[in-house]
Amino acid sequence: MKSFRNIALSLLLLLLLSCSKKDTAPRYRYPLSQGNSWTYLLLQNDYSGLDYVDTLYVWVDGTILSPEKELCTALCFRSTMGNRIMGDEIQYVANRADGLYYLGSSSLASGPLSSDKLLHYPLPISGLSADSYRAADENGVLWLRVPHLLMPYRPETGFEWDTAGEPDFAYVRYRMLEKQNIDTDCGRFKSFVKRSRLYLFLDDPDEYADAYAEDYDSENYDYYSKVGLVRFRNEYMSDEHGNIDEAGSLKYYYQELIDYKLK
Repeated sequence: MKSFRNIALSLLLLLLLSCSKKDTAPRYRYPLSQGNSWTYLLLQNDYSGLDYVDTLYVWVDGTILSPEKELCTALCFRSTMGNRIMGDEIQYVANRADGLYYLGSSSLASGPLSSDKLLHYPLPISGLSADSYRAADENGVLWLRVPHLLMPYRPETGFEWDTAGEPDFAYVRYRMLEKQNIDTDCGRFKSFVKRSRLYLFLDDPDEYADAYAEDYDSENYDYYSKVGLVRFRNEYMSDEHGNIDEAGSLKYYYQELIDYKLK
């Protein structure tokens, strides 16, 4: 009887210890409920030295099925420049088991996009060429040939992944950094930080093999919190032709949350 009691106690202790081991790895899901909306302040300095101050309005506008019958959320967004409305765009995304993915986009703007239009995405994308997309479908949607991972479900510090465009175009390396507290007009948010480094190979495709070198052309930082993207910062290390800016002056693009509503 004593032996049986000892075995039972040992099993109970083992069960308690196994239950006490909690999975503390970080997890992330983008808030994509119908009715959610965000407003961002946009600051941009272009290669001519001009500064732009815009407002970006983003809202969830229903769902759509991809060509593979995957349910995607439509993030509709509109940017303004002064009193000019630059037209509506839609970015199609989905929370998958392993993370947040970008699958395609479309334009609701009437007529062709003007050459001076600043196209801003609510969830920043880099390293995708025109060949990354299929031909537009009957609804005018451009779907990616391969869905693009924006944010991993388990964004642990040090986690890395990459996205290659055309071999003679670009390569992007992503890395999750330490979480940071980001102060905005909406308050302080504990945020996951994603760094993106873009390598352009417009002149020498052989440099593709050196994609892990430190001579990247631009560096992006995305800050994701429980309420969504709260900040995006981009710094260009090269000019509009992909050549390294010898003067060392950085062009920039900056996006920060100034208002939001979650259902």
